[in-house]
Amino acid sequence: GHIIILDLLIPLTNRVCDTGPNKVSPVYSAVFGGQEECLEMLLQNGYSPDAQMCLVFGFSSPMCMAFQKDCEFLGIVNILLKYGAQLNELHLAYCLKYEKFSVFRYFLKKCCPLTPWSHISEFIHHAVKAQTKYKEWLPSLLLAGFDPLNLLCSSWIDSVSDDVLIFTLEFTNWRRLPPAVEKMLSARASNSSWALQQHIASVPSLTHLCRLEIRSSLKPEHLRCDNFIHQLPLPRSLHDYLLYAEVLRMNEIPELAVIQDEEISEAT
Repeated sequence: GHIIILDLLIPLTNRVCDTGPNKVSPVYSAVFGGQEECLEMLLQNGYSPDAQMCLVFGFSSPMCMAFQKDCEFLGIVNILLKYGAQLNELHLAYCLKYEKFSVFRYFLKKCCPLTPWSHISEFIHHAVKAQTKYKEWLPSLLLAGFDPLNLLCSSWIDSVSDDVLIFTLEFTNWRRLPPAVEKMLSARASNSSWALQQHIASVPSLTHLCRLEIRSSLKPEHLRCDNFIHQLPLPRSLHDYLLYAEVLRMNEIPELAVIQDEEISEAT
């Protein structure tokens, strides 16, 4: 019944509600009600999957609202992405908030932008809360090319465990950090474990510095693709090194399963 009524209403609806400020797109209503067929019909008829910021519902986009719909979540996400919904750091933050770590990795594979970010504080807020399960999301974020300096702020340095902080530093030249970051790390180390103190005091190896340099020269889309790394004209052992294989092993981080497009589709 919903589909028939919607089919009659779409031609009569003023399209200013689609993306107009201070309006509420019907896309929000479809997502809120978990109505996948209605959502697809609206998008097929040209409604924007990103709509507008909706103060009525308290969400910045329909994708953010989708995180509230557990039972229909994957289906709704898949439809929004199918019609070109733009991913951003808020969606990654919501993945952490609701502990949807496989979707977090999926969004990274779908090329969610890692810079520039306008909501870094909100992301770090949820990242700190998700630190106990960092093995499920932080490796993927850093391997995708996210600048760890964006994490090395006071709320991260002062709040996360020694293991999480050491893992974050593995993606930097920790002896050449901005003075403000070095000062915060020094203060943290003075009240931390011997392992953190030793790591901060150690000198990065030449091979590690070369790894950082090579990775910094690669395009973001290449960092997100292990196959591209494996095709570089380098010995196989260096491919693994560029992918931080030894760091992942040392931290007992298992191979991360990434949701593939067909898996998302099967869940709808």
